Amino acid sequence: MFVVEIWLETCNFPRPTGLSFQVLMKRFLNIAVVAGLAWVAVSAAIPLPQDLLPNDTIGFATVPDVAKIRTASGRIPIAQLWNDESMRPFREKFIEKFKTTVIADLEKDLGVKLSDYTSLPQGQLTAAVVANGFYEPGGDPTNLAWVVILDAKDKADDLQKRLSELKKKWSDQGKQLRAEKIRDAEFTVLAAPKNPIPASGSDDDDDDAKGAPAKKPVKKAAPAKKEDLYIGQVQSVLILGNQPKVLERIVSRLGGGSSPVISEVPAFDQDYRKQMRESLAYGWVNITPLVDYGVKQMAKAPKPKQPNPFAPQPEKILEGLGLKAIKTVLVALDQSPDGTVGKLYIGAPKEERKGLLKIFALEAKDSAPPAFVPADVSRYARIRIDGAAGFKTLEQSLMEISPQLGGILQMSLGAAGKEKDPNFDLRKALFGNLGNDFITYDKPPRSMTPGDLASAPSITLIGSANPEQLLIGIKAFLSLLPPPIGGSVIKEREVGGKKVYGVLLPPVPGPDGKMKDRTMEFASAGGYVAICADPALLEDFVRNPEKTEKPLRELPSLADTAQKVGGLGTGMFMYSNSYELVKNFLEAIRKDPKLADQLNPPAGTSSMPGMPNFGQWRDWADFSLLPPFEKISKYLTYSVGSGVDSADGMTFMSMQPIPATLK
Repeated sequence: MFVVEIWLETCNFPRPTGLSFQVLMKRFLNIAVVAGLAWVAVSAAIPLPQDLLPNDTIGFATVPDVAKIRTASGRIPIAQLWNDESMRPFREKFIEKFKTTVIADLEKDLGVKLSDYTSLPQGQLTAAVVANGFYEPGGDPTNLAWVVILDAKDKADDLQKRLSELKKKWSDQGKQLRAEKIRDAEFTVLAAPKNPIPASGSDDDDDDAKGAPAKKPVKKAAPAKKEDLYIGQVQSVLILGNQPKVLERIVSRLGGGSSPVISEVPAFDQDYRKQMRESLAYGWVNITPLVDYGVKQMAKAPKPKQPNPFAPQPEKILEGLGLKAIKTVLVALDQSPDGTVGKLYIGAPKEERKGLLKIFALEAKDSAPPAFVPADVSRYARIRIDGAAGFKTLEQSLMEISPQLGGILQMSLGAAGKEKDPNFDLRKALFGNLGNDFITYDKPPRSMTPGDLASAPSITLIGSANPEQLLIGIKAFLSLLPPPIGGSVIKEREVGGKKVYGVLLPPVPGPDGKMKDRTMEFASAGGYVAICADPALLEDFVRNPEKTEKPLRELPSLADTAQKVGGLGTGMFMYSNSYELVKNFLEAIRKDPKLADQLNPPAGTSSMPGMPNFGQWRDWADFSLLPPFEKISKYLTYSVGSGVDSADGMTFMSMQPIPATLK
């Protein structure tokens, strides 16, 4: 989060907010502010984070060169859009709200001006979590260490000045400070406030006084453990953290010591050389010890006296899902003259995969848009996985996790459809006919009404060698689902000589604001079973399952851009047209800013955990101040993504190319 905060500040990006997000922001900004407040001396470039962090580091995120990513961020189209002159009215109002709502409270609490510190990071900026004996027998989770490393380079004098100011303010506020040496480096320690003595008692004292039987006092939970904060400097490097033993190992490496570090861990070394060597920013997590620890803790959990025979053993869940095959996970951000590439890599050797990882194993087959996918789609995705084999793997995993639940699934599938045809086999008709080609694409909303914006036309296609049999299997499977789909009458109609089947879905708001019914329809055409809730889109595919007049695959530069993320033959390809998405939404929200309120999720829900509903952004932004689309259209283009499966793991990449208008 600290790395993200600095990056957002350098790009002048807004921060999303909400009550819970604001609290989170305060916690992380406190770390960020302290990380920028230490006196350091200018020196040569410091080692990379993997050559500083201990070999028992659980995970870390780093920007190896803040100045470099600050420059690179300014070339990203979305950053240029935000800083465009036409966005000034909207941007200034948004930033002012952010400052008065979040920044003002932080500055008051800390007694500092945050703008004095955002320019201080110049070299490496790293945040990490270190096990510090956590995995060892009898290890205490409270011993987990966190550390932040910041290279100020030629900003040492500014850091010295800011730290002196902060120390004085802390001292004036009565905070407890002490000095400690870690090796030869001087560290300032901000002592944690002492926890109050936990109280115990009962809320029924009045009843006891009246003669009612006294209830057993309930001991209140003790407050969370507070930690001292260590801040020190070695050469040009600011170091802060909570565990002196871990800080000592980092100080040793800065002084030329030879304590074990992450770069000596074979799993990291392999990932770094293949995936992160040239990245502007990257993060890495060592999953193996985390999963092993989780399995051991689950096995130690007390067993109930009367166990539920249908409840799976907790330690078997991780095994059955196949999570033990995951060794490492990394993310990386790269930039080239062609655009910005984001990367997610899951290190999981193919020979060890089972469960979910085996189900979603990509086949290196054509994932380009077929000729029937039109060029005006807003989103497109195609994934090549073996559906029939995937279901067999799912059954095996469920049997491993809980034989009882697996048995119930097999019985249910075996009985489905037998009342009408004793020879019917749902497993064969449905799952046995699944192919290895899954496609979905969306069209732009038909109008800018809340109902149409929330339910843009979308279609899903399932490839099959026997689509008609697969369609029969889907109809039988629907009868197993709970209401409103399960048990409902399956409607039939005909389109272009093809049977179309439909089941009723929950209603959605119509263009007039009134609720309208929807029907999910199914049909087979062109070697696929189509599933769609938009009758017009379904009819268009059923009538033209081979080719459209203007196909997406002929979009200029699409194939060339796809090569930047692995090509069109990796087994997974995605496309998103931000130009059309922003154009439609921008015009609607400028005309009616209250539209955001109507797009809110149901009461009590949010689009993301800890985030405000979309309509609540109107407290932060005046959508009527947004510029006309033509003012910012040059910054918008499409983005692409892919998945690549290898013997060592799975790589997922996305790229936003730089529009030709900005080159």
